[in-house]
Amino acid sequence: MHTISPRLKQILNALSLTDTPVSVSMLAQKLNVSRRTIFREIENIDVFLNPYHLQVGTRIGEGIYLSGTDTDKKQLRDALDAKRSDAPIGRNVRRLLLMLDILTADEARKLSYCASYFKVSEATLSHDLDHLEDRLKQFGLRLLRKPWQGITVQGREAMCRAAICAVLQGAEIQQMQALYPPVDIADAVRQLMHTQFKQHLSWMTDESKESLAVYMMVATHRISAGKPMDAIDDITSDQLLADFFADSLASQFSIIFSAFERKHLALYLSALRQSITMDKIGEAANDFLLKSVAYKMIEHFDAALAPFLKMDDRLVEGLALHMQAARVRIKNHITLNDPLFDSIVRNYPDILKKSKNALALEFPSTAINDSEASFLVAHFGAAIMRMHEHEQRHRLRISVVCAGGIGTSYLLASQIKKHIASLAYIKICSIDEMRHHDWEEFDLCISTIPLETLPIPVVQVNPIMEQCDINEIQHHIEEISTRGTQHKHKKRPLSQTCEDAATLLMDAHSILAHFDVMTIEAGCSFDQLAKLAGYRFGALPESGKMIYDDIVKRESMSSQVIPALHIILLHARSAGVTHPVFSLIVPDGSTFTAPALQNSRCCVVMLAPKEVGRDTLNLIGRISAALMEDDIFLDAVLDGNKHLVFNKLEANLRDYLSHHIIF
Repeated sequence: MHTISPRLKQILNALSLTDTPVSVSMLAQKLNVSRRTIFREIENIDVFLNPYHLQVGTRIGEGIYLSGTDTDKKQLRDALDAKRSDAPIGRNVRRLLLMLDILTADEARKLSYCASYFKVSEATLSHDLDHLEDRLKQFGLRLLRKPWQGITVQGREAMCRAAICAVLQGAEIQQMQALYPPVDIADAVRQLMHTQFKQHLSWMTDESKESLAVYMMVATHRISAGKPMDAIDDITSDQLLADFFADSLASQFSIIFSAFERKHLALYLSALRQSITMDKIGEAANDFLLKSVAYKMIEHFDAALAPFLKMDDRLVEGLALHMQAARVRIKNHITLNDPLFDSIVRNYPDILKKSKNALALEFPSTAINDSEASFLVAHFGAAIMRMHEHEQRHRLRISVVCAGGIGTSYLLASQIKKHIASLAYIKICSIDEMRHHDWEEFDLCISTIPLETLPIPVVQVNPIMEQCDINEIQHHIEEISTRGTQHKHKKRPLSQTCEDAATLLMDAHSILAHFDVMTIEAGCSFDQLAKLAGYRFGALPESGKMIYDDIVKRESMSSQVIPALHIILLHARSAGVTHPVFSLIVPDGSTFTAPALQNSRCCVVMLAPKEVGRDTLNLIGRISAALMEDDIFLDAVLDGNKHLVFNKLEANLRDYLSHHIIF
């Protein structure tokens, strides 16, 4: 079998265990990596699958799957098991180890050294350090990054110790154990925990015992390497117990536990004792905890509905009270039968499935039975009914505004639909169309550019929305929901609908007929890309010049380079074209190298005639939205895969036409 990465092994195992498609997002979340990483891992997956007569298939909107017999899949799993490899370090564990290494290092760490040690790029490690910088501030510590000198932590020694304790207490213990101390030390410490130390640990929770075990593993490993910790002044009541543990470890590993090390261990035991005591603080804290669990379960139940369900006080309070008893049942494996279970399975299967998923995410290490989940159906089902009743009175109509009304506005609309479940209608509008816009039809305007005062609320956001943008939109939605919507809906005459349908069919045919993938030098500039688009799609020299001028004008209003998607979006309305255009320009290398193009992998050209109907713009916009919604389509675009892009393009146009040619 060919050399296989640990991550690809995990992907193949996951796919071989099911006959149904698995979404790339779910795989990325499970492996704690980005979707781009998943696509890179499976890029040459056929090399590993061909010997087992297996293939990777895709199903639009559902994910990827392995095509083949169960016997072939089992042979693949057996081969993977036979070729053992260590699991890759996930991002969260890597950051914990990095923080621990920096806190305990006796000299500055070079960025290149850390990147090499963790087998990631320096850019990835810099992102990790950005995350750690905020975390260290919570302990009054500063992360110093000096060129040519390295990475160090500045602050009081006591705060450094507190940070180390926090890392060890919050770490994913099993992975930390496998990654940090040598196996012989880990096994010996665990043996001591189960024998000589056992009678002294009865006051600890299982989590505290695991945390203490890892602390002693790391301390033993550090002392064996000749790197003891510095002196401290703190003396605690747990010193005798710390001395007993230290004497046992010293005898087991033939090392010397200094007085300073013993004081550190005593301090850590005190921290564990205080943590366990804090877990038993009164009813007020318990009520806060239960409501926090309720909020998290609502997010697990349905992320899109969560902003609205969290505003339902009856749901939050009901879940909080229910979970007080449910937590005891689940943790002690107590089954309570629901007399309405059969009826719930028949009538509310989707809500039952989401309820069980919410419990599984809240209690990941415990098996959740269907009957326990069915009790939540009444809470979530009633809340959804209340929400729908509210929405019938307060359905939203949103206008999305951008410079051209073609590309970025549809990327934005796609994101809005993901985060706002109560939408009734979204309409795209360009600057030129604003003067003809009937604002009485809408409740809210979301724009990528500054706008003058409008008769409805306006939220200005980034084309690729950030969390602050989403929060601002949700704030306005809550206000609109409180006062009620005021829009008026107007129907178009049938003759206009027939004319628009004919135009849409002709435009879809034109897009497919003129689709192309062109190649240009990787070192080209934005200006050269615009000129190529003008030359290729302008029927005459003067029309090519019009296309070029309109693309440059659009770029002057806001950048068409989208680093988050690794694409350049050349989109404009131009009198230089007579039909809508969708095509790709790819570099002759892996990426565009001009600094202004920010290592983009592909240039997407989307053009529309100057005088064109909104339905045609919506048709083009459906393709823009697919870049955000369909990972396989985006990946094919980035790779310049003409055949796959055409098939995806055809599927998206077919889907759009089937839903919009309605009389």
